Amino acid sequence: MLIACPGPLVESGFFGSLILAAMASPWAYGLLAFPACAAVQSVAGKRFAPLLDRGPVERLVVLASSLVGACSAVLHAVGIAAILDPTGRNVRIAQVLLAFIAPAPLGAIPWAAGELVGRESAHRGVALFSSMAVAYLISLIGFAVLEPRFPATSSPAMIALQSAVTPLAAVGAACGYLALRGKALEPAPPEAVALDRMASIIPAR
Repeated sequence: MLIACPGPLVESGFFGSLILAAMASPWAYGLLAFPACAAVQSVAGKRFAPLLDRGPVERLVVLASSLVGACSAVLHAVGIAAILDPTGRNVRIAQVLLAFIAPAPLGAIPWAAGELVGRESAHRGVALFSSMAVAYLISLIGFAVLEPRFPATSSPAMIALQSAVTPLAAVGAACGYLALRGKALEPAPPEAVALDRMASIIPAR
């Protein structure tokens, strides 16, 4: 919807953007979080052992992945805005994308990194939803604070400020995940994993 008719929607101010977010966010959360969920579900049940045990290195991987995801989100938002508005005058497109759509991958990235490199968490589902909720909350607060101070045709300073909020949202999402993921579950015995793989390879008669 944003791509089909960006003009009236992104120029309608904060409340118009909020309505757009209410329509787009559930789809964005489902579509953008699904690859991470599928990858974690596939890997967690088939690996013999996690790459890392929980500790400083594993937490550093989670935080680093969240910052890399934030940089990617900013680049994608600015790129989409440039495609939709080649003149570069309407920066609210990128602003709305960073505030309302980006929190979905920002929350899923640190969660996926932690679950893929470390042991499976006891509260995996709660950790994912909390991570995404924290990312969304910080992004929404940043948007609410910045949007009234800049018109839709502001200078690139608007994007710079909103882009500064995005890494903060990503780190907040990572902290939310680390705080609520619960204890680490013991991996399945290697023998059980090997038997499960053999059963999936050999066709049933």
